Amino acid sequence: MTRSVTKHLPVPASLLLTCLLFLPLDAMATGNEERRKLHNTRSTATNSVGQAGDAVRARMRNRDKLLAKRQSRPGAVPPTPGQRQQHAANQPVERAKNRELLAMYANWLPGQHSAAQSPEDSRWSTGGQTHTLREQHTIHHVVNRLKAQLGKPYVWGGHSPESGFDCSGLVWYAFNPLLNRKLPRTANAMYQDRQLNPVHRQQLRKGDLVFFSIKTPNAADHVGVYLGDGQFIEAPRTGKNIRISELNNDFWKAKYLGARRVIKESVLL
Repeated sequence: MTRSVTKHLPVPASLLLTCLLFLPLDAMATGNEERRKLHNTRSTATNSVGQAGDAVRARMRNRDKLLAKRQSRPGAVPPTPGQRQQHAANQPVERAKNRELLAMYANWLPGQHSAAQSPEDSRWSTGGQTHTLREQHTIHHVVNRLKAQLGKPYVWGGHSPESGFDCSGLVWYAFNPLLNRKLPRTANAMYQDRQLNPVHRQQLRKGDLVFFSIKTPNAADHVGVYLGDGQFIEAPRTGKNIRISELNNDFWKAKYLGARRVIKESVLL
C-alpha cells in the first residue's frame, strides 16, 4: 500500500506575523463600531422620550394655569334695569360725540400713518386751508371748553367758571391752558399782539379770535371765538349770558374790526 505524502510549501514568517497581528484588530474595530452605533441609537431614543415627556408636562402645567385663571374669574352679572336705562340714555350722547368726531375727520387727506409721522405729513384741509392733526384736536378742545360755559352770566373782570366771565376772560380761560405762550388778558391787548397772525374775514376758521370796536374807535373792546358757519361764541355784556351769535348780523358786521389766529403748531403745549 502506497501512502501519499502532501508536500507543504514553506510560508514566509513575515506573512504569518501579519495575519496574526491584523486579523484580531479588524474584528475588534468592527465590534467597537457596532457598540457605538447601538449606544447612539439608545441615547437618541432616550432623549426623544425625555423631550416628549417635558412637552406633555409643560402642556399640563399650562392647562392647570388656564383652569385656575378661569375659576378665579368672576362670573358675568347681568345688568340691572336701572343700568340698562342709563345705558340707553347715554347712547344718544355718545352717538352725538361720534358724529362730531366723524365730521372733524371728514376732510382727512390720504397718506401714510406711522408713529414717527411729522406734523407736515399729517395735514388737514378746510376751505383751502391746512392745519395739523394736533392743531385740529386743540381747536376741538377749546370749542368744548367754550361751549361748556354757555348760559353763564357775564361778569366784568371774570375769567373762571366760578367767578364768571367777561369777553376776554372767556377767551383767556379757554385757550391759555393749551398754549405754551399765553394770551394777554384784555381784548385790545390780544388784538395788538404781534405774535397772533391776522386773518382775512373770508379765511376765518374755527378757533380764530374775532374782534369788534363797539365803543372805542380803532381799538378792540370786544372779542369772541369763531365757531364756523358764520357763528361765534361770546360773553356779551352785563345782564346777558354767554351765547352764540351770528357774525353776519348787521350790528356785528358794522362793528367788526378784524381777526387773529391763535392755534398754531409752534405755540401748542
